[in-house]
Amino acid sequence: MGTVTAGIGGYFIYKGARQKFRDDIALPASGSELAVVVLAMTGYIAKGIAILRLGIVFVVAAVRVDPQDASGLDGALKALTALPFGEAILLLIGVGLSAYGLYSFARARLARL
Repeated sequence: MGTVTAGIGGYFIYKGARQKFRDDIALPASGSELAVVVLAMTGYIAKGIAILRLGIVFVVAAVRVDPQDASGLDGALKALTALPFGEAILLLIGVGLSAYGLYSFARARLARL
């Protein structure tokens, strides 16, 4: 389960970095195209990092054979605070997830049906 979750996180990072989300939406020809692309890239990469981190926590819990270690997304993100620069990383992930939320509004409006 952890490797699948980490793989999904890696896919979101790939989709954001390679701009594969362009296949899902019809980008506006106006100046808002750049804003949508930046929100999408930032959002997909941050969401991917958060889900990848969750997958890593699941794998570590499975290796240690301690189900109490598998805490979910909130626990995976809280564990980042123990790392050097963890709070800064957590802040960047939070900003990125907010960007993904804003992109979701644009995607709902611009989706290719």
